[in-house]
Amino acid sequence: FTICYENLAQEGQLTEKIIHSFLSGSIPIYYGPKDINKYIPKNAFINVRDFKSLDELHAFMDNIDNNKAKKYIIEGRNFILSLKKDQMKHSPEYIANSFFKLLLE
Repeated sequence: FTICYENLAQEGQLTEKIIHSFLSGSIPIYYGPKDINKYIPKNAFINVRDFKSLDELHAFMDNIDNNKAKKYIIEGRNFILSLKKDQMKHSPEYIANSFFKLLLE
């Protein structure tokens, strides 16, 4: 699991946090904008907003079996693979390439 809490939960605003969790092969425990499912499939992460309390979230996490965990990880990987190169602006590769281009200029 990776805890991915956005600094600001404003609609339409996503940062690298959840993307980096997918790239690492982890299951994101995500708290961010309410419209997150417009951008990322619901089955790819655990949305903190789906639980009434942190205790309820913890109980859910404790009861995830290996098959369910693998499904989350596969959904996250499939989401990342579905993105076009220009949509991966938070990937380490994109950031490194952008920095390198600036250095060359």
